[in-house]
Amino acid sequence: MVDQKVGWHRLLRMKPELAAMVEENEASPLVLAAEQYSGVLKYATAFLATFTFRSARRHDSLLTAIAMLQRLHS
Repeated sequence: MVDQKVGWHRLLRMKPELAAMVEENEASPLVLAAEQYSGVLKYATAFLATFTFRSARRHDSLLTAIAMLQRLHS
């Protein structure tokens, strides 16, 4: 799926940028999200549209958050 939607070689070129986005850091997650917003925004729409998110838990709050992000990015 990654190869179809993004392309393996493109993913490898983006690897340093992606690694920097998820690297451990002592800063607040909210501060990190604000700093990385443009990078995340670049991939979020395609990521949210590509995958189907499910949970074994009924009324999972994470799925609610993902649904809200999908609505915001559509």
